[in-house]
Amino acid sequence: MIQKRWAGRSPVLTPRCEPVNLRVVQMPEPGSIIPSSEPVDFVAAISRARVPPGRARAMRAYKPSVSETEFKKRFPLPYGVQAVTIYEAARQGWATDRSYWQFLAPFRYVSPKWGPIDIPKGFYTDFASVPPALHSVIDDDSPIILFPSAPHDFLFTRRDEDGTRGWISKTKQLTLTEVNRVLTEAMSFCGANLLTRELVFNAENWQMKASEMNSLHSRSHGEPIPAPITEAVVEVSV
Repeated sequence: MIQKRWAGRSPVLTPRCEPVNLRVVQMPEPGSIIPSSEPVDFVAAISRARVPPGRARAMRAYKPSVSETEFKKRFPLPYGVQAVTIYEAARQGWATDRSYWQFLAPFRYVSPKWGPIDIPKGFYTDFASVPPALHSVIDDDSPIILFPSAPHDFLFTRRDEDGTRGWISKTKQLTLTEVNRVLTEAMSFCGANLLTRELVFNAENWQMKASEMNSLHSRSHGEPIPAPITEAVVEVSV
């Protein structure tokens, strides 16, 4: 630091030395074992670093909500999928702004309320389509929605014979609202809390209604109407 000293009327600049605290760090011996560190609470660390709360929630690790035995009771088969190339997606006429996957073997979700829902081998899925407004809470490939997205996608797929949706079996059909409840019910076995499940449920219902409005408007006027803003979903009371 430079200290200013007055001599008469003219300032004279003279250097001033300040003490510097030096801490000697002892280096470990060659071949020594690196000591283990204590567990870190990343959410607390992020809050101390003043990271926005949304980012902190996104980095939080999920915990199982049921035992592994119960989880395997609900999802008894392996989740085996293969990525679809962009060329195959284009041949199928699908939007190429996302990834698609094909099941290599049958998959099953056993619902406590609606019973087994079987996804056949060869079925295509794009996993969960989480609205951008919810990405601070849940990602498309989050472990709390990855497995549940399979029965949800399957039930939302239209049948070839009549174009209807929601069929658990050849004789049992769910409403689209019930299909969304299948998703959130399955999420409850994968670590999703009630608030997250209700946010996803309302987001799915919002998108479903927007799609229906577009379809009706297109048939009557030939022009689609814009989808509602998904950010409004997070303001729904649960």
